[in-house]
Amino acid sequence: MDQEKIGKFIQTCRKNKNITQREFAEKLGVTDKTVSRWENGHYLPDVSLFNDICSILDIEVTELLNGEKNKREVLGKEVDKTIMKIVNISSDEIKKKKKKVIIISSVVIAILILIFVVILTLQHNKYEGEEEIPKEGEEFGFAFQEAVKEKDDGWVCHFSLSYENNYTDTPYDYRYNCVNFRYSKLDDFRTYSSEIDGNGEVFYYETETNHPSYIYNDELVEEEHAIIDYFGKKKFNKKISMKDLDGLKLEKISKDEVLELYNQAITSKKIDKYGKNPVIYIPEYMNRSMTYKFDDNKEYNWIVGYIMTTGHITHVSIELQIDDEYLSDLVKDGKATKEQKEIYDNVLLIKKHIMTEQKFELPDSLYGVSPYRYLGDNFMDIKKLEGK
Repeated sequence: MDQEKIGKFIQTCRKNKNITQREFAEKLGVTDKTVSRWENGHYLPDVSLFNDICSILDIEVTELLNGEKNKREVLGKEVDKTIMKIVNISSDEIKKKKKKVIIISSVVIAILILIFVVILTLQHNKYEGEEEIPKEGEEFGFAFQEAVKEKDDGWVCHFSLSYENNYTDTPYDYRYNCVNFRYSKLDDFRTYSSEIDGNGEVFYYETETNHPSYIYNDELVEEEHAIIDYFGKKKFNKKISMKDLDGLKLEKISKDEVLELYNQAITSKKIDKYGKNPVIYIPEYMNRSMTYKFDDNKEYNWIVGYIMTTGHITHVSIELQIDDEYLSDLVKDGKATKEQKEIYDNVLLIKKHIMTEQKFELPDSLYGVSPYRYLGDNFMDIKKLEGK
């Protein structure tokens, strides 16, 4: 069976049904990362999930195994029946008909397991000091590399590389995504909302959104997935050049930025310990404060965003909107007043403080000063969100 072909087929059928990876995973009782591994061709679904997958995607088992639609519907159904009979053979029948084969296979498997345990023990001793799988509440070890780039137009792009363990040199998972924590309105973005009807059934629909974080833009998401799929097939594990990306076709996303971020990530120091509550995926969060007026009669509005990966805050965005203008733009264009420039410098100090301390807490010297105390209120909201 062709794993990549089956993965692409599952992805195509899922998208045709307008089901997200997370929704699909919830229906099957697995994680969205598991679904992603299927669709990237890294693993095949467990045979016990075949019926549920086919039911949700409205396909035949033979179509799932072939990675394409059957050309003859009747033939497909007949083969499906045969396959499911094989899958449902009881263990008692197997013991009766294949007893000798099972005994021989068990001996061979036991020998292979013994060899594997010996090799694993030697390998573990070789990498002295590496942590084993932790118990609940203990710190967790994981091999991870990443790079983040913040651009002048408000976009923040992130490239992450995940490893199965600390001993491997080639990532098993590549992730690329961009979010914008700054501008309150960008065109063509939408999100999925859900409601429960009178019968208790959940239904989903699309709504427009004011911010490109946690949401979708078809063209951008399509190219982000193309980047992930391309790196997953190439299995890059060292710095590359633009020539290595010849087969990657992009229009909306800059190939130069993808190359730059990947090379920064692959040459960065591996993260191998990141706390008691590991977060492998990349959550993005944006919070906008209430609008306040001060002595100058201008409206102040904090916009706070961050990216967190592997339990660490990897990027913090703090933007102050004054009336209809952004403080960073005023400084960049040389239009900021002396007071506004001081505010901007303090914002940079706050960002540095958060990244150093890895906490959303203001220095005592700034917390009680207007308008910084309102930024502190925003951080309290973030803490409440993380605590849920």
